[in-house]
Amino acid sequence: MTMKTFKLATWNLQKGPALEDFAKSNFFAAAARSARYQVLGGLIRNSDIVFVQEPPVEIRQETQQVDFANIEAQEQVWSSYNQEADNQAHKSANRPAYYSQFAMRLLEVPSDCPANGSEDAFRLSAMGWAVTALGEAIFVSLHATSGYGAKRNTTEFLKWLAKWVPDQHRNVRFVLIGADFNHTPNPTSYKVENCSVEFSLPTQMTQQSGNAIDGFCCLIVDPAITVKWQNSQRVCTGECAGAIETKMVQVNPNILQAVNQRGYLGKLTAGPLAGTSAVLSSDMWVRMSDHCAVVGAIDISCPD
Repeated sequence: MTMKTFKLATWNLQKGPALEDFAKSNFFAAAARSARYQVLGGLIRNSDIVFVQEPPVEIRQETQQVDFANIEAQEQVWSSYNQEADNQAHKSANRPAYYSQFAMRLLEVPSDCPANGSEDAFRLSAMGWAVTALGEAIFVSLHATSGYGAKRNTTEFLKWLAKWVPDQHRNVRFVLIGADFNHTPNPTSYKVENCSVEFSLPTQMTQQSGNAIDGFCCLIVDPAITVKWQNSQRVCTGECAGAIETKMVQVNPNILQAVNQRGYLGKLTAGPLAGTSAVLSSDMWVRMSDHCAVVGAIDISCPD
């Protein structure tokens, strides 16, 4: 029996209103950016692959141009898909991305791939191909469209994958997805086409709406493959040791209402701020995201 364990992380970095909206200070903006990079740094150090939705502009700029004719497998780099039909070149774009510790080749998104969003909010998933201990696999960073169509959006994407992968990538044995599903999948295990689908999400809320909508999915193409999920957890105080705490707290009466309605704060510790030249004299809470980072692991095995 051959088994491979993948340590996974996924995070929707959606920022929303930050403390600088209330304090009118550039320092708060720098602090918010630093806090997000502290979280990303922690996720990268402890994961085999990190799936990110709504990445910061620095990551998007690294992945703007891809020459699929000459692309080779790369490791320890940010990757995302972009083409003329993808309208996510704007500075506020929502372009799913992934960071892999092992060598992976970015795949071109086919024209018939379901778009993860409406026509005016076009989202193309980032898909990578890799050779693993269990054979070939595809990894996907997915951001399902928000609101009413999220469940349908995810289901249509999985149905498309279940047809496209066996047809175009016949040696691929499984597809591993990290996503903001924008809904809680129910049931968490079912069949689509000739493939099995397995979801893993934290039981606790991962978004300010009170829902657990961020997590992972495995599309099992080869029926000989079996998967066992280790518990997925949001990176929060008391659940998982993260680079910073992400939780709702009462900070200042002037911003309390906005914090409670809009989401999480990040606690920055005193000292130099990562990614900036600023030095923080004391601990400070900054507005982070209305999503909480999620970490987990999956054991994938097959007969020898």
